[in-house]
Amino acid sequence: MGLMGRLLRAVGAWIALIALLVAGVVLADLARLAWHDAQIRAAEQDRLDALAAQTDADLATASSEASTARDAVSAGRQAWNHTVPEDVRVDLEAAEAGVGELRDRAGRMAAEFESQLRTELEPQRAAADRLAERTRLACTGVASVATCGWASMREESALLALARAEVEVRARLADLERKIEVRQASLTDAEAARDALFALTQPPPEMTGDWAALEADAADAEARAQDLAAQRDSLAEQERQLDAESGLSDQLLATWEEHGLRLALLAAFILGFPYLRRTVMWWLVAPVVERDAAVQLVPADAEGTARTSDCAGDLPLVLESGEELFVRAGYLLREEGKPRTRFVYGGWRHPFTSAAAGLLELEWFRARETPLRLTLGNTGDPDSQLLRIDLVDHPGFVVHPNQVVALTGGLVLKRRWRLLHIHAWLTWQLRFVMATGTGSLYVEGGGHVRAEPAGVGNRPRVPQSRVLGFDGRLAYRCVRSRPFFSVLVGRRGLWDDSFAGEHAFVVARTALGEGRPRSAARRAWDAVWGAAERALGIG
Repeated sequence: MGLMGRLLRAVGAWIALIALLVAGVVLADLARLAWHDAQIRAAEQDRLDALAAQTDADLATASSEASTARDAVSAGRQAWNHTVPEDVRVDLEAAEAGVGELRDRAGRMAAEFESQLRTELEPQRAAADRLAERTRLACTGVASVATCGWASMREESALLALARAEVEVRARLADLERKIEVRQASLTDAEAARDALFALTQPPPEMTGDWAALEADAADAEARAQDLAAQRDSLAEQERQLDAESGLSDQLLATWEEHGLRLALLAAFILGFPYLRRTVMWWLVAPVVERDAAVQLVPADAEGTARTSDCAGDLPLVLESGEELFVRAGYLLREEGKPRTRFVYGGWRHPFTSAAAGLLELEWFRARETPLRLTLGNTGDPDSQLLRIDLVDHPGFVVHPNQVVALTGGLVLKRRWRLLHIHAWLTWQLRFVMATGTGSLYVEGGGHVRAEPAGVGNRPRVPQSRVLGFDGRLAYRCVRSRPFFSVLVGRRGLWDDSFAGEHAFVVARTALGEGRPRSAARRAWDAVWGAAERALGIG
């Protein structure tokens, strides 16, 4: 049953993976179709804009030509009319006015017929053409099974709606067509009457030919202007339809066309800035920093000794008569006696540092007549290891308070600021906390915790996150991590700690909690809080 269950789980995992891949391919193809639709609409918008601009220019030209021709005919007729008898001229003018009125009415009715036919049908024809193009795209590609049928059905519906609309429009305009025919017949009769009067005042043939040509030109220009006006209205309607159909893909396409290069450069800068910063710091800044003087917190020839024991996950200890122990809550695996609560680290003079380091509230033990046996350890972290550091008249052993588990004896915690030292600013540790006097420190680290001699010539380098403390008589500096490629890709920090002198420093195999998964918000908070702790010498 166990084997069958594992087999079923494996098959289910493969099926889920295949389904995920298929869904990804389909979604990618649908995104491609949406992007193509946006490109089609953008091209159509550009075409409509260009056509509208050309139409406006042609309309202005046609109107100007018609006006010029009409003015020329009017001027010629007025000059000829001075030679015609008054009564004939009056009758002819009346006939001309009647013909002109009939012509204008007939022309307006014909233009209205053409305009309504074009305005109501042209947008639907354009929409049908776009649907045909979308159907062609939808019927190609991986997602055609899901999109082709729907697109074809939409195209057929659009064509059917176009045919019905054409029939309905022509039926609705049938009365208008009949009225146009009646107006044309009346115009013919009026023109015949006018021609009879005009024959009485027939000008020379060359003058008549010029007027006829001008009138023909004016009529052609006016007809062309009416067609262009109707076409401009149709283009405006198509632009409104395109605006109504636009969506997120159109906005993205427009944004990319307008700001694409700048966005690409900005993204490249954001992605490449960490690598550029590490390169500049490693090659230009770090060599200068390494030649700067080291941090010396205590004179190298100061008296005092420091010894360390072997590290262990559970560290037993015995308090002799009169000795005191201050220990964090939760680090006692075995205890004798009843502890009290004490506020030790700096007292109330440093409440923020005490709270940040977890030393604001400690358990206090004091052995009376009989020794007390206790065992220290962190039950909440299996990687935790404790190391005991015994100090005798020591001038200053640098520690990070948030890694201190317990203190015994008469140790005094002092602080040293280094605001004018470049190594302090580069590592963002502006204050160093030191334990002075005689007593024992218990520090916590990840994995194996040990004390290493610094030496005078070798100057060992250690990642900063692994250093738990060091003898204040050592010369401390920060140096470049190596090799450069590991620093460039972010696998190693830019700076390592380096020590020189005849004393020791304490390191752990790993930092506590290192490598454990954390959310983005947790990492951001840890970065900000860790910087504040390091600046104050807490962590």
